Amino acid sequence: FRVIFILAHVRRVLNPGQMVNLTSIKVVAIIIMFAVAFGGGFVPTRLNRNNDQHKQWFSLANVFAAGVFLTSGLVHMLAEAAAGFIEHQKDPHGKMQHAVEEGIFLACALCLSGIYLTLFVEKVLLGEHVHSHGVPLMDEESNGSTKSPRAQSSLMPYILMILLSVHSVVEGLAIGVEDTVPAARNAMLGIIPHKTLAGLAISMNLLKANVPHGSWLRALLCFSLSTPLGILIGMQVPSMTSDSSFTGDCFKAIASGTFLYVGLVEMLMPELHTDRHSKFLLLVGGSLAMAWMEMHGHQHEH
Repeated sequence: FRVIFILAHVRRVLNPGQMVNLTSIKVVAIIIMFAVAFGGGFVPTRLNRNNDQHKQWFSLANVFAAGVFLTSGLVHMLAEAAAGFIEHQKDPHGKMQHAVEEGIFLACALCLSGIYLTLFVEKVLLGEHVHSHGVPLMDEESNGSTKSPRAQSSLMPYILMILLSVHSVVEGLAIGVEDTVPAARNAMLGIIPHKTLAGLAISMNLLKANVPHGSWLRALLCFSLSTPLGILIGMQVPSMTSDSSFTGDCFKAIASGTFLYVGLVEMLMPELHTDRHSKFLLLVGGSLAMAWMEMHGHQHEH
């Protein structure tokens, strides 16, 4: 009965024809954001990597998640950062072309710095403590002499999770600071699909690094709580300042570079030793799914 009551309340909140309280829709958004992120993260756990068939499905899902990461970095984060920089560079008495050029240059430069930063952390700082990349996952032999090497640094999944969690807090702020019911509802509907795929991709990245179950669960909880935390903060802050918005755009641009590096080097390249055609289609499918959800989200925002 409690589940039915909650679902009925959610349906009433999401129905534009119903008059609802602004606080109510933000509370519902907190619940939904946690549920979709945590639920998306649990999907890969249904695959047993000791099972040959499941191992193949895990590899295919990892390629799909790589497409999500690449599109999230370019179409979502980098594009939003560039648009934000252009807005900051705009001068009422100046030329728009100059603002566009400056905004795109700054966004691309910070994106490149994110790629270099991730490369430096993994290959230079942690180079002596990680296993090689691009080595195909091997089945354990009956005598136990052959082991499956890790495909990536044990710290990189956590760094990526932290970056995406901070970004999710910023997304939550966008819901929390809204002062009208339609605006808050549209912002929530725009973030839900992206949050689900992001949870799946984060979980795939953690599981591929063979992190302990307890660490995986804590990381997933941290990510799932990030957007609700942003909503709660936004509810206490009447408006975002220009400086904080500019800082957020800088973070998005740098994080986009991290996403591009991880999507290509960590997730995609180690999986292309088999089934290249089907995996390429899955890569494109993950990108198209994320791009469609991004476009759908912008339609809700407008």
